[in-house]
Amino acid sequence: MRRILAYSAVFLVLALAFSNCAKESGSDNLGSGNTGIAGSLARFCIVGNYLYSLDFKELSVFDISQAGHPILKEKVNVGEGAETLFPLNNWLLMGTQTGMLIFEINDNGVPVFKSSYSHVRSCDPVVSDGQFAYVTLRSTGCPVEGGLTDRLEVLDISQITLPELIGSYALNEPYGLGLSGSTLFVCDGGFGIKVFDVSDPTAPLLVSEVSGIDARDVIPLNNIILVISPDNIYQYDASNPAQLQLISLIPFGV
Repeated sequence: MRRILAYSAVFLVLALAFSNCAKESGSDNLGSGNTGIAGSLARFCIVGNYLYSLDFKELSVFDISQAGHPILKEKVNVGEGAETLFPLNNWLLMGTQTGMLIFEINDNGVPVFKSSYSHVRSCDPVVSDGQFAYVTLRSTGCPVEGGLTDRLEVLDISQITLPELIGSYALNEPYGLGLSGSTLFVCDGGFGIKVFDVSDPTAPLLVSEVSGIDARDVIPLNNIILVISPDNIYQYDASNPAQLQLISLIPFGV
């Protein structure tokens, strides 16, 4: 239990800290605030002047235009099994146990459902560059149906209301993932970190991997990646994706 609490607490601190290290939101209608940077397993994110918090079947929308006085604006029912949030300009990509949900954020900050992509029951975080979305499907610890093979899936979301599967790659125990340019970092649980060149998104090319760590989520920051495990936070120099270099390790208890 202490390990779970420690992981959650450190991840929360990281996500909040990185909310100030972000690019501008893609929609002027959402205010002049920034979009926070967090891992792909995050259950909350900031877009403009709004904080979104996910609780499996309900998405809470908070107006944080006055940071010291957040106001609960709306609660949106998103169905059972919603697990992760990823902000993409004025869209929210939501990983669920049965697929990916796509919501458009209205001018008033309230998300409206637009489309979905479905698969067999599993756990699946998601990241995107705006044209393609990358989703990991994991059977370990998930209520799986349909003989799922653990894998990375690539979706074409250039028409965001019509996501289309265009490629996949077999993995062992995939958890979170992070995208930096044409480099995709995938946490493969006890099998470490996999680094892919996704210059051709239809055929992810494995360029390197790091073993010996239990990788659960990753946050790319320029040429640095932070990798979260149940016990440690690892910082790697990723300027050469073909050879990650460990910079530091921060343990946070067991």
